[in-house]
Amino acid sequence: MKNLENKITKWYGSSRATRMWIAKHWYRYINYGCPQHYIECNCTPIDSPKGFAEMSKYCYDKYWKYGS
Repeated sequence: MKNLENKITKWYGSSRATRMWIAKHWYRYINYGCPQHYIECNCTPIDSPKGFAEMSKYCYDKYWKYGS
């Protein structure tokens, strides 16, 4: 998990708000099938850029789902 934290910090920054922003994409993806919209569509893949799906799921589980 340390590697994911480092990757997120390197690509997007170190703030908690950044991690919540990333987690929001996973939330939309699992609920609506699209990481960008709050409606059902399939306009973009969650893994773009490569590795974003793993980062967003991690942030969702750590920062969004449990609120820690």
